[in-house]
Amino acid sequence: MIPFMILFVVSLMAITDFLYFKNSMVTGSIRNQSYMTGSIINKGYITAVAVQFRTFMFADFGDEIEEYDSLEMLVFMVFTLMLLIVLMNLLIAIIGDSHDSIYANLQQL
Repeated sequence: MIPFMILFVVSLMAITDFLYFKNSMVTGSIRNQSYMTGSIINKGYITAVAVQFRTFMFADFGDEIEEYDSLEMLVFMVFTLMLLIVLMNLLIAIIGDSHDSIYANLQQL
């Protein structure tokens, strides 16, 4: 289960870095500009991570998704699909481990 968490954290940081630094390159400054042009003003990178976590884990899009351009929307869709595949793989692995342990206990009887 730890490899799945590592993959999730790395993926979350990658999407956050992409969106945060893309916006900072467009606006010309990291410190004095907003993360997304609308709702998150002068909050910084930690807030950007929290917003992306909330968006991808709880589907709480708020106003952020309305301000994505086409490249940001493409990255968002790819990340969402990748996250779905990783979490489904995690679920299958957990169910497989449970099945193996139950079957091993059944063989001992």
